[in-house]
Amino acid sequence: MTKLKFLVFVCLTSLLVSCGFHLRGQGPNAAPVNMSGLSIYLAVTDADKALYRQVKNELRYANLTVSDNPSLSSLHLIVLKSKLKKRAIGTDSIGRNNEFELKQTVEFLISQKSNKNLANEEDLLAVENQQIFASRNLYIDNNDLIGRSAEEKVLLNSIRKELSKKIMAHIIAVVKLNPALPNVEKFEN
Repeated sequence: MTKLKFLVFVCLTSLLVSCGFHLRGQGPNAAPVNMSGLSIYLAVTDADKALYRQVKNELRYANLTVSDNPSLSSLHLIVLKSKLKKRAIGTDSIGRNNEFELKQTVEFLISQKSNKNLANEEDLLAVENQQIFASRNLYIDNNDLIGRSAEEKVLLNSIRKELSKKIMAHIIAVVKLNPALPNVEKFEN
């Protein structure tokens, strides 16, 4: 009987894969806009390497080339500050903290160059500093501490994903407003 179940499972799985099904946010068209042909310089001034990786992945999903050289990039994304705060917001029946708010605030700057002369630093057009935040609530059962750190890591990862998507929305807005940037498929809502 187990071989029959396995065979049915394999058949259904292959049917699902062959029809082109992808989970939401996955697959080749996951990004809301295709920006192939554009390069972006990414600088994170803080030591938040996890946020840097998440933002870099989000930029690559949109087919942006992430460059290490600012003079060869038409867009610059500079993360100026990244602060994570953990604040107690609840207590249990004996007064121990058991609920926390995790809030990360990111301040960043997006600047763009006209593609006529990428090497000319005077062509840099700065957009004002933007500040975004994301937060999650973390509930901790003080009697069962086994999964405490794992749950916190999952929530922090979720916060970083949300922040990177918000940063990407700002980049898309800058690209939409600049018709001089080449080879950009404009995203229509």
